[in-house]
Amino acid sequence: MGRIYAWEAAYKMALDNPILGVGLDNFYYNYFFYSPHWDGLNHAVHSTWFGVLAETDFWA
Repeated sequence: MGRIYAWEAAYKMALDNPILGVGLDNFYYNYFFYSPHWDGLNHAVHSTWFGVLAETDFWA
């Protein structure tokens, strides 16, 4: 389930920031704000596609 939560957080980041994303290398720092399940730790996205989507934009 951890990967599903990370993918969902990445998708929410992309929806919230559709033009510029959250910025390169900022998924880890924004995970708390977008994750549906917070276990006290930030997590990696574990998917290149979702990582690029969250950190850049829909047009990358």
